[in-house]
Amino acid sequence: MGLFAFLTYPHGGVVEDGIITRFNDRKLWWVGGPGPAEVWLAANAYGLDVEVRSYLDQIHLCAVQGPKSRDIMQAVTDKDLSAVPWFGMIEAKVCGIDTVITRTGFTAELGYDLHLPVDQALEVYQGLREIGEPQGMVLCGSQAMNIRRMEAAILNIGAEIDWTTTPLELGWDRMIDWDRDFIGKEALAAQRDNGVKRRIAGLTLEGDTVAKGSDAVLHDGAQVGTISSAMWGPTIEKSIAFACSIPRMAGWHRPYCREPIRCHRSNRHTPSLL
Repeated sequence: MGLFAFLTYPHGGVVEDGIITRFNDRKLWWVGGPGPAEVWLAANAYGLDVEVRSYLDQIHLCAVQGPKSRDIMQAVTDKDLSAVPWFGMIEAKVCGIDTVITRTGFTAELGYDLHLPVDQALEVYQGLREIGEPQGMVLCGSQAMNIRRMEAAILNIGAEIDWTTTPLELGWDRMIDWDRDFIGKEALAAQRDNGVKRRIAGLTLEGDTVAKGSDAVLHDGAQVGTISSAMWGPTIEKSIAFACSIPRMAGWHRPYCREPIRCHRSNRHTPSLL
């Protein structure tokens, strides 16, 4: 099984978010993004009875996402994927290749992440295309994934998340186990007790104008935030954005509030706190 997790620095800032997959009592995988988790893990494992090993140049990650992903995957997989729960993991053969399959993804759709040897990835890719293309499967780049993650309110490292943001500011406080010791606990407990001074908010823009990254978010002429990500959401048919905001407006503490604000270089927005 796996779970969503994040690593923190001593000052409480986020190193990276990712998925921890547990194989057994002695073997765990951390699967993240472009953040420095590999260095953080190696540094903090020093002196402990644990081995940190990088597979960045050995394992390829292939994502098969969407409503038909299970049907497509099942056609080339030797084990029953319907038995794999959300965030579950199974070791199986895909197109005859040993693969670790997790029911995870960056799209909030039914989908699977395939972890397989780099030197055999092309064989699996070709097998998936042969089965999937007749069912409408197409290749999607990072921009398509970015659209889906924004419509699903999934935050992204390097955009909403970096070393200056904390889990409390990102709305992840419900995921913190305060009964355990962890790196950054003292700083985060102080922030919790003193009050969080900023939050990540989700915005919708009236009309078809799309905001731009780094746009200033204004309310009554004062800046209350900065746009981190923005684009048109084709599924919900709205212009959407994330903003790191100063919660000076009481309504921003409530989900789906409506409060007129403006974005520098853009039009009127309606925010909702994530």
